[in-house]
Amino acid sequence: MFRKNKFTISLMLTLIMCLVVGTNGSFAKSVIENKLVMNDNITDKSTVMELSKTDVKLDVKDGINNLINNKAVNEPASVQPSAIEWQHLLNYQGYDYNNSKLYENTSDGGFMMGATTGDSLIWLTKIDSTGNIEWSYVYGQGNSWAVNGLSQTADNGYIVTGEINEDVFLAKFSSVGNFEWIKLFGGDKSDNGNDVIQTTGGGYFIIGTSKSYGDGHYEPLLIKTDSTGNIQWGTTLTTTTRDEFGLQTMLEPSTGNIIVRTHSTELSNDQTKLLKISNTGNLIQSKIHNDIMNGIVEHMELTSDGGFIMSGRDSEYENGEYVCKMSIAKLDSSFNSSWKKNIYVNGYDSYQDASYVSQTNDGGYAITGTASYYDSAASKSFYDIALIKVNSSGNTEWIQTYNISDVDYPSYVYQTSDSGYVLGGKIAPSGGSDIFIFKLN
Repeated sequence: MFRKNKFTISLMLTLIMCLVVGTNGSFAKSVIENKLVMNDNITDKSTVMELSKTDVKLDVKDGINNLINNKAVNEPASVQPSAIEWQHLLNYQGYDYNNSKLYENTSDGGFMMGATTGDSLIWLTKIDSTGNIEWSYVYGQGNSWAVNGLSQTADNGYIVTGEINEDVFLAKFSSVGNFEWIKLFGGDKSDNGNDVIQTTGGGYFIIGTSKSYGDGHYEPLLIKTDSTGNIQWGTTLTTTTRDEFGLQTMLEPSTGNIIVRTHSTELSNDQTKLLKISNTGNLIQSKIHNDIMNGIVEHMELTSDGGFIMSGRDSEYENGEYVCKMSIAKLDSSFNSSWKKNIYVNGYDSYQDASYVSQTNDGGYAITGTASYYDSAASKSFYDIALIKVNSSGNTEWIQTYNISDVDYPSYVYQTSDSGYVLGGKIAPSGGSDIFIFKLN
C-alpha cells in the first residue's frame, strides 16, 4: 500500500466542495394548502419507439486487489469479511457509467445493475445470488440515452428512467430482459428522470429535474403514471433557491406514501429537502435540512423502524484545516434528526465521502464511500473503496478498504442473508471507466 501523505493542493478543489453551508428555502406556487398544484402541460409524448436488445459479449475482467486494512473497534476481527467470494469488472465501450440508483437487490436473492454505456445506450445486467451473470443486454441503438434509475417491479420485471434527447423516458422490461413498453415526457427544454419506483396499485412514480416547466431554473419534476406508463398527474416544485434537483424516491411500506429527496443550491449553500406525498398527489409533510452534512446528502434509505438513514459528507475544522469526513444521519418517520455521526478513515487524506448506506441484518448499518490520498512519489491522487460497519447507534465497529484501480468510486453496498456484503460502483482508469460488483464473505 502506498504511504498516505497529508492533503495537498491537488485535492484542494475537491475539498472545497465539502465546505458549503446550507440555507433555508420555501415552497412557492407549486404547493398550496398542503396540496401539490398539478401541471397539465406535463403530458405523454407520443412515441412508437421499439427497443431491440443486443446480447452483450462482456469483457469480464478480474483483478480486484484485496487490500484490507483491518481496523476493528470493539468487535473481534472474525466478524469482518475476510475474502472475496465472487467479482465482476465489466466493460462495454469507453466511459461506461452508473450510480447508486442503478443497483437493485432482487426478489430471488440476486442483483440487477443498470448503466449508460460509453456510446450512450441503456445497459442492464442480471446477476444471480451466487454471482453468475444470467443475462446482459444493451438497448436503444441510434439514440443518445442517459440511464439514471431503476427498480424491480411486482411481476419481477424492471422499470427504468433517465433521459433521451432532453426528455424523460420511462421504460419497462421483463424479468428476462425483454423490452415491453416506453413512454416519454417533457417540454421544450431539458428534462430528465433521476429515480423511479412502483407505487401502490401498480403505477409508477418518477422524480427528476426539469427546465421546461417553472421559472426557467432547474426544478424537481414529479410524475405519477398508471401501470402502463400513462401520466396521471405531474408537477414541478418551485422554490426560492436558484436551482433544485429531484434526486431520489422511495415507497413508505406502511402507508404507500411516496418519499422524495431533493437537493438545492443558492450560491455556495446546499440543502436537502424531504417530502412525503400521497399516491394521489397530496403533500403530507415536508422538511428542509441544512443542518445535516451541510446539505450534502448522497443517499437515503428506509429503516426497519419506519425512519430513514442518510449518508454523505460533512466538514469539520481540525488542527487549522477543514477535514471532509464520511457522515451518516438517522431520521425518524417525520424527517426529524435522531443522531448524526462523522467517520474518518485513518491513513487517508482530508476528502472522504459516504456514497451509500444500508441497514444490516443486526439493525446496524453498512456504509461505503471514497477515501482519497495523495502519493507524492507518483505525483497524483488515489481513491480507494471504504467499507464501514456501524451499530444501530452509528458507532463504528470496523473499517476496511479495497483497491481496484487508481480511481475507484463505490456507490452501492448491501448485506446478504448469509451476512456477506455486495459492493458495486465504477472505476475510472485512464481512457475509460468500468462497472464493478463483488461479494465479500
